[in-house]
Amino acid sequence: MPTERSYAVHNTRQFMYDLLDKKKTPGVSKLVREQARRLLRHFPATFYLNTCSKSCPDIFGHIEAKLDHEVEWDNMVALRKAQEEQVITQENVKEKLFEAVKESVDLAKKINKYYRSKRKKR
Repeated sequence: MPTERSYAVHNTRQFMYDLLDKKKTPGVSKLVREQARRLLRHFPATFYLNTCSKSCPDIFGHIEAKLDHEVEWDNMVALRKAQEEQVITQENVKEKLFEAVKESVDLAKKINKYYRSKRKKR
């Protein structure tokens, strides 16, 4: 049951991302798309579910699936694993964190540019 609960949260997140895509969900109102976008801002990613599964295995189970939109979390997960194994120094942690933040900012800029271009076409 805990793993199913984790997959339910995971699949709900994917569903909300699908609501943002007009090709996957044509006919969905702008209001619904905006609400999905707002909810996704703080919706737990698989990384958080798996972290919770370590503390509360009876509530959330570990899952292996990743969403297309969780690419930015790959750097954070790799960083956390490396810290746990004490493989990298504190200086490397700063570099990796800076790289992850930079990639996230670049991704946000691309998304913002995409939505601006869509608004101009209307």
